[in-house]
Amino acid sequence: MLRKLFATTILTALTILFVAACSQSDGSCCGHCGGKSTSKSNPSPPSSAVEAVYVCPMHSDVRQASPGKCPKCGMELERQQ
Repeated sequence: MLRKLFATTILTALTILFVAACSQSDGSCCGHCGGKSTSKSNPSPPSSAVEAVYVCPMHSDVRQASPGKCPKCGMELERQQ
């Protein structure tokens, strides 16, 4: 009986940790489970060719119109012309 209770407790704790790791406060996913980001890191293309686009060096699909950090890995976005 005690062994079953211990196993259930461990399984519950691991499930809670997994769910907490998969959801971040900004709605993005860290990617460790293959999840897709739900944050709007890919805005519409710039209205003119003069505007800069900022791209993550590790995740080319992360593009923003302003500087900032990648929602997937936290690296600084680099300016791309």
